[in-house]
Amino acid sequence: MGQPLKYSELCMVLIVITAMGIWGFSCSSDTSSSTPEMYTLTISVVPEEAGSVTPAEGQFEEGERVEVVAKNNKDWVFSKWSGDQSGSLPETLVIMDSDKNLVANFEEGVTDIDGNGYETVIIGDQEWMAQNLRTSRYANGDEIPNVTNQQEWDNLTTGAWSYYDNDEIHNNLHGKLYNWYAVDDPRNICPDGWHVSTDKDWIEMEMFLGMPEEEAYSFQGFRGEDENVGGKIKAINIWHQPNEGATNETGFSALPSGLRDLNGFVTFGETSWIWLQDEIDDPYTEDVDINPMYRASLYIYNWFWRSVWNTEEGLSKATGMSVRCVRD
Repeated sequence: MGQPLKYSELCMVLIVITAMGIWGFSCSSDTSSSTPEMYTLTISVVPEEAGSVTPAEGQFEEGERVEVVAKNNKDWVFSKWSGDQSGSLPETLVIMDSDKNLVANFEEGVTDIDGNGYETVIIGDQEWMAQNLRTSRYANGDEIPNVTNQQEWDNLTTGAWSYYDNDEIHNNLHGKLYNWYAVDDPRNICPDGWHVSTDKDWIEMEMFLGMPEEEAYSFQGFRGEDENVGGKIKAINIWHQPNEGATNETGFSALPSGLRDLNGFVTFGETSWIWLQDEIDDPYTEDVDINPMYRASLYIYNWFWRSVWNTEEGLSKATGMSVRCVRD
């Protein structure tokens, strides 16, 4: 007598009875799914003391999509992924179609009160942040409000910030947009030991990059064109084309992060707007009001504009611009 069939070997039988007897049958084996393939995710941090990664490591089913996030420790900044993943943003998506080995690379930098890390660059005798500021608090820990409503933003007379288009997706690369009141606040939006860049800071950098002293201290808007000063500090492959003159040979990586004015968000991808710490009389007008200064660059030019945000002409200190910090 044969061995009894195992459960998995049982057949489904279809019998068709006709006048001529049994006509036929079909049989199929059990089709229950097999155990899914598992793959191992291994992660390391270089150097070990610089930060951490979540999830740290583990096993995941074939095809699973794993969101991996690198977090820097104080005075370190995430640099890049290597191994089986590439990219310069701390968040990355890993598709588990094989065993994966990821390396999170960090570099020494500076950290703000929120724990955001920033790469820095030495230009002449100055040390600059190589990224736009991202903090949501002043250096003493006090909160800077995030104001999303446009009407409320337009009427502000105190410090505030927003993401471009109120979309957090822009934060890691482009940072936050701050109004002038946040820039001017004595609690300081830059980390301890750092300050919002000044007109003097920019002039020193511009002269180091080849701008003649006479031109550096003049108030003409178009500056440093012959020496490609603007091009030397503009990031590559992020601006709209032609991104005139961009070499980023300094590593400053100026970004076209746009502006938030009384009409909303404008010029993303086209223009870099950076608040300065200074307030002066506007030399182009007869008014005697003190107004804040800024620097700006456009994707079709290779210069950085030196000018005053003239509130007498309807420009508002509630305008949101990027901020770069300089070590004291």
